[in-house]
Amino acid sequence: MLRHLISEYIRAFAFDRRRQIWGKNDSISFFLMTWMALFFFVSVFDTDILGGASSWGRRCGLAAVYLPMLLNLFSCQIHPVRPEKFLYLCPMDSGERRQYIYGTFYFRVFVQMLTACAGVVLLFLFVSLDLLSAAAILLNDLALSILIPFDDRSPDAVNKAVWLTGFLIVIAFLTNGLQYMVAIGTIRYGAVRWILLAVLVLVQLPITLQYGRYVKQELLAALQYEDKMTG
Repeated sequence: MLRHLISEYIRAFAFDRRRQIWGKNDSISFFLMTWMALFFFVSVFDTDILGGASSWGRRCGLAAVYLPMLLNLFSCQIHPVRPEKFLYLCPMDSGERRQYIYGTFYFRVFVQMLTACAGVVLLFLFVSLDLLSAAAILLNDLALSILIPFDDRSPDAVNKAVWLTGFLIVIAFLTNGLQYMVAIGTIRYGAVRWILLAVLVLVQLPITLQYGRYVKQELLAALQYEDKMTG
C-alpha cells in the first residue's frame, strides 16, 4: 500500500493530471496561491523589504518560511480527495477503498509536514528563531496541509469552505510573515508574541477545526460510488 501511495502522489504532478484538476472551479484558491507566490518572490529579491533584510541568510530564511506554504497550496490542488471514476470500478471492498482514500489524504499531509519541518530546521540555521515561533509556524503549515480542492456537489458547503480556506491562507501567511520579521529583528517580540499566539489559538485554530469537519465530510462522501457518479 505504501508503494502505491507514493506512486499515486508522484503521478499527480504529471501534466495531464494537473490540467484536468486545474480546469475545475478553483479560481479563488489559484488566485490566493498566485498572490502568495508573487509576494514571496518580490520579498526575496527586493533589498528594501523587511527593513533591508538583504543578506542571503535572511533570504534563505524567508524561503524556508514560504516555500512549504506554497507547496501546500499547490499540492492540495493536484491531490483531490475524490478518486477518479475508474478507481470506483476496481475490485476493492469498502475497507480497502476507505484505506486507499484516507491513506492518500494522510500521506499527502505527511509529506507536506515533512517539508514544513525541513523549512523550520533551516530557519534555525539562518535566523534567530525560538521554539514557540517554530511551533506557531508549523501549526500554520498544518492548517494549510489539510486543504482540499473545492467540490461542486454541495454549493452551500463549498461556499463555506471557500471562506474558511481564504481565512486560513491569509492568517497563516500574515502570522508566519510576522514570526519571521520578529526572528530577524525587524519587529520586537514583546506584546507581538502574545498577539500572534492569541490569533493562532482564538482565530486560526477554531477555523482549522471547522474546516477539518468539512474535510471529514468530503472523505466520507468520497467513499460512496453513487455519490461520486451523480455529483
